Amino acid sequence: MRPFDSHPDELISASLTGDLTDLERRELEAHLSSCPECRDTLEAFSQQRQMLAGMRQSPLPRDLAARVRTGIESRRFAMPWYRRPSGWLTGVASVATVAVAALLTVVFLNGRGNPTAPASASPSPSPTVSAAASASPSPVPTAAPLPLNMQAGDLLYVQLTGPIDDPKLTVIEAQSAAKVGLANPGTGQYSETKRAALSPDGRALAFATETGAKGSWRIVVASLANGATKQLAETWPVAFGRRIAWSPDGRYLAFTVASVGANGTSDVWLYDRTSGSARQLTHAGNAYFASWAPQNADNEQLWVSLGEANPVSQLAQFPTAAGIPSDDPLAGEATTVAGVFAPLVSRDGQHALYWTGTMSLDGTNGWIFSKGGMPQLTPMDGNWKATPLFSDLTVGQGGEAFASGELSWADDSDTYAVWGANWAGTPEGNDYPDSNGVYVGRVSNGQLSRTSAPDLGTMTSSSGDALYLVDVALSPDGSTAAVTLGIPLPGDLATPKSYLRAVTVNGDHPPADVGGGANPQQWSGPGVFVPASVGG
Repeated sequence: MRPFDSHPDELISASLTGDLTDLERRELEAHLSSCPECRDTLEAFSQQRQMLAGMRQSPLPRDLAARVRTGIESRRFAMPWYRRPSGWLTGVASVATVAVAALLTVVFLNGRGNPTAPASASPSPSPTVSAAASASPSPVPTAAPLPLNMQAGDLLYVQLTGPIDDPKLTVIEAQSAAKVGLANPGTGQYSETKRAALSPDGRALAFATETGAKGSWRIVVASLANGATKQLAETWPVAFGRRIAWSPDGRYLAFTVASVGANGTSDVWLYDRTSGSARQLTHAGNAYFASWAPQNADNEQLWVSLGEANPVSQLAQFPTAAGIPSDDPLAGEATTVAGVFAPLVSRDGQHALYWTGTMSLDGTNGWIFSKGGMPQLTPMDGNWKATPLFSDLTVGQGGEAFASGELSWADDSDTYAVWGANWAGTPEGNDYPDSNGVYVGRVSNGQLSRTSAPDLGTMTSSSGDALYLVDVALSPDGSTAAVTLGIPLPGDLATPKSYLRAVTVNGDHPPADVGGGANPQQWSGPGVFVPASVGG
């Protein structure tokens, strides 16, 4: 592998459009790992590409002049572009683009300083994506300005637009209407998105998109700085295998890769933003990702559950700096808790939500509860003392209860939601509990019940059509839920549509439709809230 005699600006630029050979990409990555100046250039090229690509899609912000003036005075936009006065204007064709480039040149040249912090090196491509696919998202984390004008507590969402044969995926910041288009990773057209997770630093969005009539999901990670994407894996969305989540430090993304059938398997995978690679973590064949626990010293801690007749959960631990372990961390002396399945730990590490019951393997849904499936709450004191979340639901005489369901925490570590819960027992009256319902409670308020927990999910369209529940996200303070509701369509060739509704948990405001309005013409959602830690 040859060293570069100078800074490889041409290769950096080509990396953003996927025009590198495998050899060139490896050489560039090796150079970036030891050259902070070129990492700065990569970040600047990425931000410039985003600005130029989006100029025809969004109006200029009302406060643009003030922000540019402030940036010049504070040297915020400082970048040593004067050493390359001609390279970045090459190929600019339109008068409008040249005007923007001229404005940026003035801003950069008047800054006369260094960047606020070096950008990260470009990760290597995923094994499942060809070298021609768009560059992968930036590693963790940088001090560059946050993308999409986001602030803590803001709502971001994914929107699918365009005809069924040429769909486009865009991430939108609801408060400012800033947006970034996402490149297709080159493994099939986008369809509706089902899950999403924003990294703790607010710079990367992971999401799952359905593969149309096939029904499998693609797990994708995207950079919000430039819209670059990378497909990490394809999986079947089994009942307890749909969660995707970032580690507390934002370096790793955990998700489940599953197959279906009589011999269906599932295992936990990790994506490492620092290396840009995704790899299988567990090799049990019945492992499901549950949740991250707060970091312990320099170790990552990940709860993983094993689907069995009598399920167990184990705590996988590995050094943060070492990357994804090559050996299964559950194969050694991992902490094991019997009778606990899919624990979801609160942000402060003080409580966990989880499921109990007897399980069986379903050919379509993976491991689900066949008897006694109930959601529980426990303090994280090592005793795993179970308190049922619902005070007015009981297991039937034949063991009838929940077969599966979803649990979510707000960042306040007090507010939680139970949703998409499939009740196999006798209804308790008036469709309670409802698999299309979203039941929100608080640890500080005690158990849930039909009268104490607001149901945010039993909603209809403006024309009275029944909707189906897709996803739920809680705001950091637990005051609002972003509920994605799909609109049933007559056939596979129809363009998918959905509502994204912001619903106040205490019910003091009517639901507000986000993105598509009362009669959406596109698929909007799922939504994610910017965590309180972003920008702090």
